[in-house]
Amino acid sequence: MCGILGFNFKDEKKAEEAGNLLRHRGPDQSGVFSDDFVTFGHHRLSIIDLSKAGRQPMQSQDGEIVLVFNGEIYNFQELKKPLAQKYNFKSRSDTEAIIYGYKEEGINFFSKLRGMWALTLYDRKKRILILARDFFGIKPLLYSQKGENFYFASELKVLLNWLKPPINELDREGYDFYFQFGYFPAPRTPFLNIKKLEPGALLIYDLNKKSIRLEKIKWPQDGGEINKNQSADFVKEFKEVFKESVKAHFVSDVPISILFSGGNDSSLVAASALDSGFSPRAFHFQAEGKSDYQYAKAVSRHLGLKMEILSANEADIKRIYEELWDWLDEPFADVSIIPAAMIYALVAKEAKVALTGDGGDDLLGGYVRHRYFEDLKFQDSPARFFKILYKLSRLSNLKNQKYLTPLFLRALSIMERKKMTDITSAFLEKSALSHLEPGADFNELFYSLKKAEDRAGKAPAELFYDIFFYLKNDLMYKTDLASMHSSVESRVPFLDKEIWRFLGGIYGSDKQKKYFRNKLLVKELLAEYLPENLVYRKKEGFSFSLKDYLDREIKEDFAECLGYYRKNPLNFGLNEKLIKSLASSGNFREIIFKKYPRFVFGLISNYKFLKNTKIL
Repeated sequence: MCGILGFNFKDEKKAEEAGNLLRHRGPDQSGVFSDDFVTFGHHRLSIIDLSKAGRQPMQSQDGEIVLVFNGEIYNFQELKKPLAQKYNFKSRSDTEAIIYGYKEEGINFFSKLRGMWALTLYDRKKRILILARDFFGIKPLLYSQKGENFYFASELKVLLNWLKPPINELDREGYDFYFQFGYFPAPRTPFLNIKKLEPGALLIYDLNKKSIRLEKIKWPQDGGEINKNQSADFVKEFKEVFKESVKAHFVSDVPISILFSGGNDSSLVAASALDSGFSPRAFHFQAEGKSDYQYAKAVSRHLGLKMEILSANEADIKRIYEELWDWLDEPFADVSIIPAAMIYALVAKEAKVALTGDGGDDLLGGYVRHRYFEDLKFQDSPARFFKILYKLSRLSNLKNQKYLTPLFLRALSIMERKKMTDITSAFLEKSALSHLEPGADFNELFYSLKKAEDRAGKAPAELFYDIFFYLKNDLMYKTDLASMHSSVESRVPFLDKEIWRFLGGIYGSDKQKKYFRNKLLVKELLAEYLPENLVYRKKEGFSFSLKDYLDREIKEDFAECLGYYRKNPLNFGLNEKLIKSLASSGNFREIIFKKYPRFVFGLISNYKFLKNTKIL
C-alpha cells in the first residue's frame, strides 16, 4: 500500500515536497522519477517483496514504461508465469507484473488484475499517461487539469497544495450531493477542477495533445453459467469461492491480521482463514461502554481463534476527533470515521495488514433498508419502479424514512417534482436543485445505475445504491483514509473479482433471490462453522454515538460552524432561514443528537475542512 503523485512536467523538488503529505501512506521507502515530460512520486508501505527491488517508481528494463502503483495484486504470481517466458523479472513484487502485462496486452491487461489498485503508468513511446482504479474503488485516485498542466495524487490535500483553489471554485452542484448523501460521489469533489477517477475507470492523458480520454476497464462476464444447473448447491459454491478469496488475500511478506467484531462478516473471514490453514491474529475493538465482546468471545472460542482486545476510552476518542480535522481529505458526514480511525491507530501498534468484513452487507443484502426493497426489480422502463417507490415513500414518515435508499428518494423527488420529506433536503435551498435542468445530474446518477446493472449481472434493485454509491464512495473512502492515516493496509475479501463473478451468476434468479434477504447466503455458510444461536441473531453493528463521547466538543463546533453558515449559506445551497432558525434554537442537544446527527456532522465536517485548508 502506498501513496502516489505526479504531473506532466519536470520538477523533482515539487514532487519531493508534496510527498511529505503522503508519508503516512508509505513510511518505509520513497522515490521520485522525472524526465523532460513527467514527474512521479511514490511513498511505499512495504508488504510484498520488502527489498529495494520492489521500490517505486519502477521502470521496465527497456525504460519504455514507468509505473507508480498503490494497492495489491493478489494474482500477480499467476500473471507472471506466462510473462516470464519473455521477460526477466528483477523482483518478487506485483508491480512488475503490471508493467510487463501492459507491454504485452496494453490496457486490456488491467481486466486480469485481481486485487485493489490505483495506478499511473507512463508509456514513454506513446507519450501517454494511463490512470486506472479498481472496480470497487478500494484505493483512491484524484486528478486535475489546469491549463496545460495535469496533476494526480492519492489524496486531495496534495492537489490542494499545488493548485490552491479559491472559494469561488467550490462545486455548488457537488455540494447538493454532499448534503444529500454525506459524501461526494465520484467523480465529484468539493472543487470544480479536481475530480476523482471513478472506480473501474481508465483515464488516458495525451502528453502531446494535453487531452483526456475516459474509458471503462473491461471486466469478465459474470458467472451466468452457474444458473444453468438449477440443482447446484449455491452455499457450497460460495464456500469455495469465498475461501479462495480469503486465501488470495493472505498473499504477503508480512503477517496478516483480522479485524474481528464477532459479527457474521468478520466471523466468516476468520472461519475461512482458519479453514484454509492460516492462524491470524484477531483484533476486537472495545470502546469504553460499548462492545459486543460477549458474542465475539463466544465465536472466537468456537472457532479456535485467538482474539486480542484493543481498548479505547473517552479521552482516546476525543483525541481522535480533534486530530481528525488535520487529515480528513474532504468533507465527510459519516461519523463512523471516528471509531474507524481509532481502531486502525490501535492496530498499527500490532500489525501492518488487516483483513476486514467490509462489503458483505452491500453485496449480499445485510442492511435493514434492504428489507424495504426485496421485491422491487428494474424493468426495461423505470416508470413502474418509480411508481412503486413513490407509493412506498408516501407511506413513510420521518422516523422510518432513513430506511429508504437516499438515492432513489432523491431521484424520485426531482423527477416527480415533489418536495422531499427527509431532513437533508429540508436544508437544501430550492435553487440548489432548480438551477439544474430538471433533475439532470440526479437522473444521470440513476441511469448510471441502470447501465451498471448490465455489468452487474442483474443485481437486486435493493442493492444498487449500496454497491454503486455507498460502498465505493463512503465505506471504501472511510476505510482507506482511516487505515492509511495509521500506515495500516486494509484488505477486503468480500470485494473480490471472483466473488463478484459468482454473485453475478445468481443475482436476478428467482430461485436464488432468497439468499439476498437478510444475508442468508452468508448465514447458511457460517452455520457450517458455528452453532445457529451465534449465526441467526439480531444484527448489532458497531454503535457509536456522538453524545456518548463528544457531547461538549460537538456542541461547541456546531455553534461555531453555524456562525459561518449564517454569513455564507448560499455557497453550499443551504436554506438561510433554516440555518438561522437552527442557530437561534435553544435546544442544541435535541438537534444534534436526536434529530439530525448526520446532517450536523456534515456541516461541522465541511466547515472544519474549509477552515483547515485555508479556503475560508
